Amino acid sequence: MYHRIAEESYDPWGLAVSAANFGQQLDWLAVNRLVMPLHMLIELHATGKLPRNACAITFDDGYACNARLAAPMLAERSLCATFFLATRLLDPEREFWWDDLERIVTASHAKRLALDGERGREEWEIGPPNSGDAQRHRDAPPATARQEAIDAIWRFLLPQSPGAIRAQIDDLRRQAAVAQGARASHRPMSAEEAAALPLGIIDFGGHTLHHISLTDRPADEQLHEITTGLAECAALRGEDIATFAYPYGHYNAQNVDIVKGRGLMGACSTVYGPVRRGSDIFALPRIAAGPWNAAMLQAMLARV
Repeated sequence: MYHRIAEESYDPWGLAVSAANFGQQLDWLAVNRLVMPLHMLIELHATGKLPRNACAITFDDGYACNARLAAPMLAERSLCATFFLATRLLDPEREFWWDDLERIVTASHAKRLALDGERGREEWEIGPPNSGDAQRHRDAPPATARQEAIDAIWRFLLPQSPGAIRAQIDDLRRQAAVAQGARASHRPMSAEEAAALPLGIIDFGGHTLHHISLTDRPADEQLHEITTGLAECAALRGEDIATFAYPYGHYNAQNVDIVKGRGLMGACSTVYGPVRRGSDIFALPRIAAGPWNAAMLQAMLARV
């Protein structure tokens, strides 16, 4: 499981893998694993015929670097991947809200931020800027007041509706006096970039319309986000969509049933681990790729 191909100083969620490391990982996988489309892996797993060395490559969300960097690197090696797209967030002028949040709080001219959300009002003391605000490695706890605020505001926003999140990010931007815009390093791909991705190398999977936390939203919203997101993915690609990934890895029986009801072959979670005999095809585990070279990838896979 990948998200971004990038060099990143602020990456507590572990979304970034450098292009150099990604290239080494692909080279190792091409030689040491049987890389196949996700839908084929699911079909073979469901029939008990999945080879032990099988592997599928997936990317979540729809970052522009997936189109600019990852897709050409995959094509160069004749490797395939599934891109799970949150279709209404494919806007090169606006970052994904979690990235925008980090940018706003880190660059804020204010020392306190406040929001009125669906569950009440909260305020956060963020203090003056700190030279370490923009430095945070994968899985590292917050080390500054502004980093603590980013985590707290993220938790505050996560369960809310897409419209509420967007409005509150805009409110934070006004409070912080930070201009609207998307960093080239963080922007989503455009719908045009998605549609131009090479057939046979990249296929699409559903990831809802707005990357919502499905388990926090009502059933009718879950249904709309999943079904319309799948339809928009199909329209971009011009072919049926076979797979889905639960945003943030949040899923329960209700939204699994919705996904099953769409006639898909399977779905991916973010539960860490390899696909084993008995793994549910509608909650497949994945291994989140880290900032590893080929030797580190080999050593990590030997332990799972």
